Amino acid sequence: MRESCLDCARKHLGIVEAVMDEVYLGYSQFFWKIIGEMNEASSELLKKYPEMAAIIRDRRVEMMKNRRARKKDASIALYDPKILELTALLDSVEDQEIELEIAAEQAVNKPSK
Repeated sequence: MRESCLDCARKHLGIVEAVMDEVYLGYSQFFWKIIGEMNEASSELLKKYPEMAAIIRDRRVEMMKNRRARKKDASIALYDPKILELTALLDSVEDQEIELEIAAEQAVNKPSK
């Protein structure tokens, strides 16, 4: 299992967002590209963030089961604000980790009295 990488997961979700724009413009053949990128985003999180990986996986599976998403009206079935929410969630996780790192560094560097 690969190491978790928040930036990598966000990159894949960013690709999903961009490709969804193409689907919105009528290029429904990109459906499987979206599914593949969601799979990669989930894989990038699995080791350290299994709950977030599961959220992305569940949404991916739900989209795969949606037959409308594979047809001409895919833009309606696929355009998903949840992807934006997931990206924001990954940002907040990183912010929390940075705060913890700063606090730990400050505790180590704190002059003793």
